[in-house]
Parts: sequence; structure tokens; C-alpha cells
Amino acid sequence: MCSVSILASSLSRYAANFLKMQRRTLHRAKQRKGERGEYAGSSIAVGFMLDDKRKYLVPCPVWCDVITWLFRRYRELDGSLYELYTEIRGTCLFPTLPDDIQARVGYIQLSPVPGGYTISSQSALKYILVNPIYLGHKVYRKRIVKYNAHQPLTSKDNYEYALARLGEVDLVGGRTVYRVCIDIPHARRRCKLDRQ
Repeated sequence: MCSVSILASSLSRYAANFLKMQRRTLHRAKQRKGERGEYAGSSIAVGFMLDDKRKYLVPCPVWCDVITWLFRRYRELDGSLYELYTEIRGTCLFPTLPDDIQARVGYIQLSPVPGGYTISSQSALKYILVNPIYLGHKVYRKRIVKYNAHQPLTSKDNYEYALARLGEVDLVGGRTVYRVCIDIPHARRRCKLDRQ
């Protein structure tokens, strides 16, 4: 009876160590894919989908024009995040996707509205406007691992305009020069030069 419990105990330890090693191996493989600029299993940015081999990002033909419009409209509104969000709040920005495209987009991180989806908050809109993936760069673990990895959805001018006003760091990790401190109507709008 004692030898059976010893055998069971050693088998369970062996199984636990085996599973730990498998997780480590799979994690390393995922990390290598991410660092090469390939799809590594994270959520897919709005406006993109996976290619036929499900290895790289390509523009989603149904939604990519909406992302381009968001960057352009933000600039037309003189960098007012509040005005842009007020303009789009509750409206159907992103139409429902066909099933073949939906399978390549994965989980949709937008709020459902009749006829499709919309951006749920100002912070979600800000995240889109400062995300370097829309300039064509591949991001893995909050850093750019591959420049010009795929087709951009916005122009460099429009992206840099948004990044200068909303971002905390630039594309190489330095601090941005301009930062909008308050973006609320009827309040004094303060933009300060950050000299640090």
C-alpha cells in the first residue's frame, strides 16, 4: 500500500513538472513569434484582421476606412478628443462583419449598437489614436518590434499629430513634447510644453 502512494506521488510530481515545462516551451514559442512581428495570439487591433495563413495582420476591408477617418477627423477638430467622442458616441461606426471576416478578426473589443459597433469610451478612442499599429508598426508587449510590418491605416502626419497631443511617449520611447492637460468644453483648455 505504501509503495502505491509513493508511486502516485512521484507520478503526480512528474506530471506537474511536465506541464510546467510545456507551458514554458509554449510561452517561449509565442514570445519568439511576437518578437518576429508575427501574430502571437493577442487581441487584434480594430481595423485589422489576420491574413489567410493567420500569421500577419492585414487591413480589414470593412473597418479600415473608419480608422482612417477617425485620425483625419481628430485633426480636423483641432485635436479635441472630447468633440470627436461626442460626435461618434452611440453611433454605428463599425458595421457588422461577414462571417468569413469575423473569423479572422476574433474577439471584437467594441460596444455593440444597432447595426454594428462603436467605440465605448474616450480612453478607448485615445488608445486607438496613439497606437503605433495604425502607422504600420508591429507592437508586442507594449514595444515596437518591427517597423513597417504591414500596411498603415493612417498617414504619418495624422498619427504624429494625435501622438503629440495624446501620447505620453513617442515612437522611440522618449517623452512627447506637447500634451493636452484638459480637453473639456467650457473649461480653460491648457496645453503645456513639457520640457522634462
